[in-house]
Amino acid sequence: MSLAKNMLRFARNRILEIPLTLSFLILLIILLYRSRRSELNSVVVNAVGEDSVYKTIALATAIFLVIFWEIFYSNNLIPFGLKKRITWKSFFVRLDNSIVRCCVITISINYLFLLNVLEYRELATKLLSFFGILALYPIFADLRTTLLGISCFEINRIGDYISCGNRGNNWTYPSILLNLRGLDINQDAVIPIMFATLISITLIVFILTRHIDLSHFVVLISLLNLSPFLIVTERGNLDLFILGSILVVILLFNNYSTSKWMLILCALLISLATLLKFYPLIGIVPLVYLALRKVKRFGRSTLMIVMTLGLVVFLIVLPDLSLLGKNKVTDLSGSIGLKNLIALALGHESTKRVDAVSSLLLLVLIIFIFYKKLWADTAFYSDLNINNRTELLLTSLIATAPWVVTTNYYYRLILLWPLMYCLLKLAGQTSLDLTAITRTILFPTILSYILVFRTFAIVQNISLIPIYLLAVFFVARELVEIKAHLKFRYS
Repeated sequence: MSLAKNMLRFARNRILEIPLTLSFLILLIILLYRSRRSELNSVVVNAVGEDSVYKTIALATAIFLVIFWEIFYSNNLIPFGLKKRITWKSFFVRLDNSIVRCCVITISINYLFLLNVLEYRELATKLLSFFGILALYPIFADLRTTLLGISCFEINRIGDYISCGNRGNNWTYPSILLNLRGLDINQDAVIPIMFATLISITLIVFILTRHIDLSHFVVLISLLNLSPFLIVTERGNLDLFILGSILVVILLFNNYSTSKWMLILCALLISLATLLKFYPLIGIVPLVYLALRKVKRFGRSTLMIVMTLGLVVFLIVLPDLSLLGKNKVTDLSGSIGLKNLIALALGHESTKRVDAVSSLLLLVLIIFIFYKKLWADTAFYSDLNINNRTELLLTSLIATAPWVVTTNYYYRLILLWPLMYCLLKLAGQTSLDLTAITRTILFPTILSYILVFRTFAIVQNISLIPIYLLAVFFVARELVEIKAHLKFRYS
């Protein structure tokens, strides 16, 4: 009996060390169960978007690659430390300087904008089609539609049809943006707005990465050239502006972390980002927490200002939230989210039938599956100072909150870039060993950026679980830290 218990305990502990593989095995069981209740063809169609042998083989190959990577890495059968085999500095010695980095960043962020503005549309279309992205014209369609909605006097609240223009969209942004119509902003401002935004992001990314390790720089710049960034630039979606706000916050933390005005400015930036789309509001919480922890340094007035900014912006968007629920995105075409994973696994055509209880149960299940691995891999968090922890909390929470509560189009993966940057920066600038956490999240996240989203939706949604769950484990470790601090203080 004891032998059986020991074997069961060993099997349970061993399989929890490879949580992505376990997740795919659970998915396989669900698919097999579904195939007993319906035709196998319908299962395949729901999984890959159409009845295609080639897409099915591609999906199976992608799943195998993730499982292969995780099992081999967990057993140390593949060396992770490439620096031991390739001397990056000697290999790129002529390229590793500020001028070249600036050029690489400028090209990576702006070349698609230039192709469209200079009307090299055939080349831009071919580039986008390589990543499975359908080009929309006129250019920067999402930003153009937003500006049309602002200038259209028929739009008064969320859900109203944007009758101006020809895209057929409903208004889904905070209604306070409609007050901008007094400035007479119209779609003619699309190109200047995009130009100013991309140049600003270029400058910020250069400042953030100019001293980062070359190997980490290569990873971060590679992500800028993959489909989530291409599609958000091509569409001109407001998530691009939110990304810029987050990067400015990180820049302020890096250079002015001891200033109370820095904290107030960060809170203001996050508040303004919330008025573009709702989800950045969660970023106020880490800032309030930092102000509370450092109340002696920043003063109570700073704490009150940060809290007031968060409360005011919450009250501004509150009337929109009930309407937002009725007009939220529910389709599965190129979408990421907890609800999407449930819908894809159960064969639903959209996330409309996925309720909050199902999402909560799945969240609890995946936390259990990934608990052992991610709790061990996030051990470094406890050794960080409060400023670095706040950066990680802010970037991870803003990325994870929409993943938990709603369906997200593929371009929202750009929100993972600031989190990746913070982790890689810490890996290069501290004496902490972050190999475990980068080993866990790096490959599946990059793979999710590369894969064509509709065919590989299941692979992407499962592969992204570890990086999205980091917010949960960072918060858990922060709570443990608070508990230990209170216990020491009152003991």
